[in-house]
Amino acid sequence: RKNTTQRTPTTTTTTTRTSTTTTTTTQQKKKKVGTSSEEKGSSSWWSCEVSAQHPLVEEPWLTNGPAFLPEVRKATWSPGFPSLHALPIVDVRPRTLKLNCFGSPSRYATLTVELPESKGADLESFRDLLGGSVFVDWPLTREARLVSARDSRRELKADGTVAALDRDATAENEALRRDVLVGRGNPGDGGLDARKVEVVLRVAVVKGLRCDPVTGALTKVYEDDPCFFAGGGGNKTGHDVVVREVAAQLALAAPPKGYKADPRFEEREGLPVEERFVVGSRAVVAAGRFRGSLASVVGLASRETVRVEVKDDENPQLEPPFGLALAKSLAPAFASETSAAKGLGLARDAFDALATSVLVQDGDDTYDLGLRLRMTSSGTRNNNNTNNNSEDQQQENTRTTFVVLGYCRAGEDPGTWEYAADAVRALAAYRAKFPDVFAAVGSAVPPKKKGALFFKDASQIFGSDDAPAMLRAAVDWLAGLPTARSPRIP
Repeated sequence: RKNTTQRTPTTTTTTTRTSTTTTTTTQQKKKKVGTSSEEKGSSSWWSCEVSAQHPLVEEPWLTNGPAFLPEVRKATWSPGFPSLHALPIVDVRPRTLKLNCFGSPSRYATLTVELPESKGADLESFRDLLGGSVFVDWPLTREARLVSARDSRRELKADGTVAALDRDATAENEALRRDVLVGRGNPGDGGLDARKVEVVLRVAVVKGLRCDPVTGALTKVYEDDPCFFAGGGGNKTGHDVVVREVAAQLALAAPPKGYKADPRFEEREGLPVEERFVVGSRAVVAAGRFRGSLASVVGLASRETVRVEVKDDENPQLEPPFGLALAKSLAPAFASETSAAKGLGLARDAFDALATSVLVQDGDDTYDLGLRLRMTSSGTRNNNNTNNNSEDQQQENTRTTFVVLGYCRAGEDPGTWEYAADAVRALAAYRAKFPDVFAAVGSAVPPKKKGALFFKDASQIFGSDDAPAMLRAAVDWLAGLPTARSPRIP
């Protein structure tokens, strides 16, 4: 430009005009930065926002380029927390709360939301909301049904009556406030200062929908419904209703502005059978022999029964329930004690002794050469129908039998036992390894014996040639079987 200006004088005028134009444009941009939201019109919105948040930075887009433009598409469903400001927020600041992080107190500060203190909450003001919908778990606003309410001394029951509590619940209210502030160790808990809790609401949260099999109507199911009662979470009232307790200032009587109902919990009215199952329409059989088959509606048999037609060419051969067949094939096969003993060529009493206990004394020690698949322990218990200090208490003898799971079980008839194939294989391997034990037990066991079979010396089983060594070898071999390490259950 400098060389051009020297050759052509008119260029100087052009340059001056250009400079003037540039200056005017810059002034216009600066003027737009200070305009109101109504006057900014087509100007770049980030110039106003950035300058308002950072007043010491002038025209930051000239230095760093256009700012990040967050954009929410029109199809976005409930962006952010539309209910965040449904409750008045007093302050938001980091606080050292020792937040409960999976059971351990946190060493870092927690961003805490502080709500205004609730003053003069009236318990009876919630009477009109009983049985209706409230929204809890702010700011997530989950729909729930108000079951009852209470303060520190009174209770508003489900029928609308007010009764005195049998305790002072002030400490419970304070514990609820602390749980909201510090958390219970679950992700997302804590960080909310609800101040003083005066009224506590007992609510049942929506869990799903129930479909009427005849009309197809969808109705909401709450967590106090018996089909959803699993014993986990919540408290029990006197009516065996599973509910949870929330502070009244953390619940909303109406959905907040911008709230969009969850389509998973939208109820639907039912239809008559003739309108729901139109003749000629398609349906799927939900029960019976043809469960899961595609069918055609051919007529109505009654007000609650539909006549359908199932064609083989429209329904390929369904896959058999291989899971049940596999579980059945993997389950151990059991046989009666008589059949198991016959399979090994043993008398039933000898089989019973070898499967339970065969005691052998060696000096001051006593060893058990049985597989201990079944053990019986004896004990006593007090049988008193009066007070504990009564002298008329009687002691009753008790016998408890413990078995190795998967090897032995009680039979269908009282006093009978059944043994699995693995138990028979273990006894067969035992006989192949130590035939002297089986021979001695078969000749020594009396019919209808009571108690464990007992040998006074190892020589009665293994003879006089190194009987103690053979006894210890048999004991070590039995200790290596899986049954020796398996737990016994009653």
